[in-house]
Amino acid sequence: MKLFDDKKYGYLEHALKAAYHQREVPEPGIRWKQNVMRAIRRLEPLNGNGTFKPITFVQHFVWRFATVACFVLAMLLGYMWYTELNPIDNVTDRFRDDPVQLTIVQVYEEF
Repeated sequence: MKLFDDKKYGYLEHALKAAYHQREVPEPGIRWKQNVMRAIRRLEPLNGNGTFKPITFVQHFVWRFATVACFVLAMLLGYMWYTELNPIDNVTDRFRDDPVQLTIVQVYEEF
């Protein structure tokens, strides 16, 4: 059982659209604007009443730096694991290829 047939449904839809478009748009009053501006002035880093805390900026910087540093470290560790990069192997390969030159370089680096 239908409550509305298509013709009545279309008429109702048209009437609701017309009522929606003819409504009055409420304007925010001066009190609302004052409250918004007061809330903006109370934001922590921007308030000028002597409660500026530089530690908030330092904490923000430290956490961003820590995030980036961990990401870079993870990328480097992944690269080293993927390429099997090991400094001991590099020194051993250089010594095996030319032991005299490596020994002379080590002697001159000490002085």
